[in-house]
Amino acid sequence: MTNRTRKALGRAGFRPLLAATFTIGIVLLALASTFVTSSLSSQSVKERITEEGLNLTETFADRSRVALLYQSASDAKYIADAILAFPDMLSVGVYDEKHESIYLSHSAEMDSAQYKHWPTEIRLDLETDDAWHFVAPVFTGTQVDEDALFLTEEAELKPELVGYVRVQMGKESLRRMEADIFRFNMVVSFVLAGILLVVLLAITNQMTRPLSTLAGVMRSAKEGAKDVRADVKGTREVVEMETAFNTMMDVLEAREEDLRATRDLALEAARLKGEFAANVSHELRTPLNGVLGMLDLLKDMGLSSKQQEYVEIASGSAESLLGLIDDILDFSKMDSGKMEIDQEHFSLPDLLEEIMLLLCTQAQRKNLDIAYLIDEDVPEILKGDSGRIRQVLINLLGNALKFTHKGEVSIEVGCRGEEKGQVKLHFSVRDTGIGM
Repeated sequence: MTNRTRKALGRAGFRPLLAATFTIGIVLLALASTFVTSSLSSQSVKERITEEGLNLTETFADRSRVALLYQSASDAKYIADAILAFPDMLSVGVYDEKHESIYLSHSAEMDSAQYKHWPTEIRLDLETDDAWHFVAPVFTGTQVDEDALFLTEEAELKPELVGYVRVQMGKESLRRMEADIFRFNMVVSFVLAGILLVVLLAITNQMTRPLSTLAGVMRSAKEGAKDVRADVKGTREVVEMETAFNTMMDVLEAREEDLRATRDLALEAARLKGEFAANVSHELRTPLNGVLGMLDLLKDMGLSSKQQEYVEIASGSAESLLGLIDDILDFSKMDSGKMEIDQEHFSLPDLLEEIMLLLCTQAQRKNLDIAYLIDEDVPEILKGDSGRIRQVLINLLGNALKFTHKGEVSIEVGCRGEEKGQVKLHFSVRDTGIGM
């Protein structure tokens, strides 16, 4: 079976396949039954007709005894005409004991030269597609002479061969009867096959209707229906399938309820976490703003250059901490679906310089070089969310500094393209450590 045939059968429904199987099987059975029954009936008819031919030949032999004794062609013709009056008799012949013909109804067909066997008993000598050839010996002296009644039984005359008769019988009646038998058997077989097919299709319909209903219910479940259930009816196997489907739908519905409850709990926990983060962030911003205010006051108090540098570093760290608090607020916004991207003008070199200044103390502590490189085609003034850019770069640089023990850490900024007033930038954080 080819793959195309398998696919075609796979696309066909169960009921059409079953109906087609029954139809083909019953038709083949009807044909086989017709041929077998016709063959057996024809054989029986053939044997009966052959037996009739033997009986006619025997009768012909008995009546030809006088014609053979007197070598009378007229008597032989008279007897032959009577035999030829029977149906399917084609030709007859009367022969003496030397196989010479006394009378032939059709000399060309009954010529003795064509016969090789001259048996001593009646039999079917030859059978062709169109006829049977019967032969019978003719004996005389098989009865006691009426004038010799005084003789004993032992004095009975012995049979004496006086000639032969041959009968050629056609098969026209056999052919006609075989055709009639075949037509009759075919009609009967196909009528019975039709009745059987109707019964089987009715039974098939009763068997497959629950399956079709179950398939429709399962199709509805596949398309998203949740409250569908199968009617438990049909054969034992179908009932088991319907029960299993209903149990599966109950289990799925229960699990969906559990998942829905778990999701609600997770959403509530996320909401509480976001509220907690927002509250904590607001509480942290208050003292941190106080620290930034004090640092700004220290900048104006005439500090030395070294002290001024320390104050600047402390102020940058406090602002970074304030940025982290803003990030926490951003996370709470993302959980609530209120995340927004700020759009403001900023200087990219100033932003990178600020990041370098924030992380330079950590780099100096590990004797690492830290730097940035901006390609010439990158615009200096950009519009976007500088806070998000600073957050990502600080996280990447902090990771690079943490896992780099010697060498350098750098940021490279390149331009990937500009279209309709928008520029696409590529930020690369490189280090000589083990990497991320």
